[in-house]
Amino acid sequence: MLFLDVRHQLIVDRELFRGTLSRIQVEPRQISRAALHRRALSMVLCHTHTSGDPTPSADDLVFTQRLEEAGRLMGIRLVTT
Repeated sequence: MLFLDVRHQLIVDRELFRGTLSRIQVEPRQISRAALHRRALSMVLCHTHTSGDPTPSADDLVFTQRLEEAGRLMGIRLVTT
C-alpha cells in the first residue's frame, strides 16, 4: 500500500499482507484502519500475481470495489488508473 497526503505526496509505503502462492485473505477494514492511522487522504493498492499475468481476477475486481466503497465512506480515496 502507498498512503498519500492531500497533494498525493507519499506519506509511507507498507506491505500489509503476504499470501501463499495461490491465495491471500485481506479485508478492506484492515487497509482502511492503516490509512486512518497514517492520516492518509488517498491510497494506492499494489499487488503481484504469481502467474506473471497482470490481468485482474474476478476476486481482484470485487475486492477493489469493496475497498473503494469503504474508503469513500471514510473520506479516503482509492487512486486508480
